[in-house]
Amino acid sequence: MFGELVITALCGVSNMIFMDPPPCPTCHETSKKTLLDHGMLKRRFATAIIDDKKIKISVSVKRYICKQCGQVVCAHSPFYPNTRLGSPVVDLAISLASRYSFYQTSQIMEVLNISISRSAIRTLAQSGEWNITTVPLSGLVLPASLLSLGTLISTSHRHLTPEDVLVACGFSMGEHEIKYN
Repeated sequence: MFGELVITALCGVSNMIFMDPPPCPTCHETSKKTLLDHGMLKRRFATAIIDDKKIKISVSVKRYICKQCGQVVCAHSPFYPNTRLGSPVVDLAISLASRYSFYQTSQIMEVLNISISRSAIRTLAQSGEWNITTVPLSGLVLPASLLSLGTLISTSHRHLTPEDVLVACGFSMGEHEIKYN
């Protein structure tokens, strides 16, 4: 049951394009005239296990270059800074690792149809950078971001926007920045 919700959540963002530029972190310029197109970056959101095969689920993130200072800036996307996986996958790994060993966490995630190594789980869990909202469910502690994203994707009757996904993943849209809840 949870495995299906997880796959629904992860596959629902597959091939989504995130294009909303943040302000330049160096000079804080926000004008779209100042932030110039600098290509697209394909990022792995997760590796799902479907029919016993590992399937990479990716999203595209627009890159910009600031005309004022030359800083390269990526569009708002559902990734924490300095991580290689989507925030719901990171949240799940950290929330499970808070209760189980890294090996047990990787095994539970595999049952939930997500492939992630023990070393990646260890690195995420030991970083201690994020405050994750969790929900106890059937003996597991699952992140609200994953449940919210799965519910949004499975119940929505309209085309989802990148902004919908960001909010479901726990990123609140500020006036000029994305804040991590």
